[in-house]
Amino acid sequence: MAVPRKKVLNRPRGGEGEERITPDIVRAAKKNNLRGVIDALAEDPSCVNSFDTETHMTALHWACANRNTKIFNTLVDHPGIKLEPVSKTGKKPAQLALESSAPNLADQLHRRIFIQDHLSDDPFDESTNVEKFDPREP
Repeated sequence: MAVPRKKVLNRPRGGEGEERITPDIVRAAKKNNLRGVIDALAEDPSCVNSFDTETHMTALHWACANRNTKIFNTLVDHPGIKLEPVSKTGKKPAQLALESSAPNLADQLHRRIFIQDHLSDDPFDESTNVEKFDPREP
């Protein structure tokens, strides 16, 4: 009976001698493993922005690509998360959400990134502390 082969994530890249490193949080998000994401954050809260060294994909990229709202919400509610990391192919999480038919995730990211746009009908009215930009002022 043949022994099944394991998928190796840490492998040398074409002669460069570098190893591919896929953090646990990224691996868990890629596999839609909510418990794995939660455990990784509990063990090391700073891992929220960790990325795969080959693809530069973060857990947030994978949550958006997989349309996984539970992992997405866990990540975006975590303090210190970067909402617009760029993968090696130049993709941001919101772009992956749109490409994978998850416009609600892209919209939630947009609202978090551009919160001042969503404070009121007029983001520059007296009820907000957002200041208008005047390029003529120093």
